[in-house]
Amino acid sequence: MASQLLPQHVQDLGPHKDVSLDFGRDESKPRLRLSVKAAKWLRTILSDPSTRNLFMFLLINLSFAFVELFYGMWTNSLGLISDSFHMFFDCTALLAGLVATLVSRWRANERFSFG
Repeated sequence: MASQLLPQHVQDLGPHKDVSLDFGRDESKPRLRLSVKAAKWLRTILSDPSTRNLFMFLLINLSFAFVELFYGMWTNSLGLISDSFHMFFDCTALLAGLVATLVSRWRANERFSFG
């Protein structure tokens, strides 16, 4: 009874063979590497002046936050450490704005008719 539930190619292997199943992987679609996806996002960000300026400001703000955190920890300054965390939260807001700017430029398709 249980052998009738298995596909024929699994039944042909027999009980002594090692079977490794990969559920959910569609072999017809190639996997995109993370670096390819990141390069595509970066190209999209740098192509528009407004998103490029927002991205550069995010990088500058993030670098100052790390410098401020480093010096705050080095000098045991609670004021510098707390301000660096404040800047990190500012960076999350800038990142949310950058993502919103990119999402607003998506085009409508058959799945998402609103873009």
